[in-house]
Amino acid sequence: MTEAERITSQGILPKKFLEEEIRCDFTVSSTIKKIWAIELEMMFEFDRICKKNGLKYFLMYGTLLGAIRHKGFIPWDDDVDVGMPREDYEKLLTLKDEFKHPLFLQNHITDPEYCSSYTRIRNSNTTAISKMLKYQKMNHGIFLDVFPFDNTPGIETEDRHEPIDILNRENGTFMKLKNPELDEKNRLRVQNYSGRDPSDTLKEIDEIATRYNGTETEYVCSIVNTMGKFDFFKRSDVFNTILWDYEGFKFPIPTGYDAVLKEVFGDYMQMPPVEKRGIQHSHYIFDPDKPYQDYL
Repeated sequence: MTEAERITSQGILPKKFLEEEIRCDFTVSSTIKKIWAIELEMMFEFDRICKKNGLKYFLMYGTLLGAIRHKGFIPWDDDVDVGMPREDYEKLLTLKDEFKHPLFLQNHITDPEYCSSYTRIRNSNTTAISKMLKYQKMNHGIFLDVFPFDNTPGIETEDRHEPIDILNRENGTFMKLKNPELDEKNRLRVQNYSGRDPSDTLKEIDEIATRYNGTETEYVCSIVNTMGKFDFFKRSDVFNTILWDYEGFKFPIPTGYDAVLKEVFGDYMQMPPVEKRGIQHSHYIFDPDKPYQDYL
């Protein structure tokens, strides 16, 4: 039985949810709907564990945009992003045993060859393999990204983004060391790799990221996340939450979602041209029906 079949047979979602449909002039295939079903189950379980343990979280980035503009997934998106205040995030990391198979809380402690600076919840019976990292011995299941948010003194005084970006690239290089299929740019990075222990790099990232967490600041940021541009948010906009519709269910979003989305996306209600509506993670191998071990 595949994960999507299990989810519908258990009544977590109706079978109709898996049917292909057209949203915003974009065909959402049955395969994508299966990926969404798997991610929704992760959201339900993540939400349950956070409520049980009194942890605050909120939908963020593309998932927040989907909640506001589409009342659910962006039709051409294929992942889930949530944020947490650092204190709640650190408590979450102690709850790995509450995520029962096939779910898996992934960080460098639970999965030593995973060296990203944020946490993922994975479904171990599925596949979402980054082509760059496919030789890394770690869990490559479909995922939900969890980002910690730390204090920052103000939008004009941030000095931590570049150092953390350098350290993240260092660990990203480590995760590519075993890949014989790299392009020239990444081969050069591998050749020049320092050999530093990723555990030490991650420790330094967290020390830099939490530098201002002992004092109250007006702004917060997910500074460990250097995958895109660096965004600052008012604490009151992000950490105060309300429940919002998402695929017919309710999840917490920042009360200041308008300011948050404008900071990240600009004119966020403006739809991209039809020709640019494509699946975001094209560099991944996605398969909701097979475990990643079948590919590796």
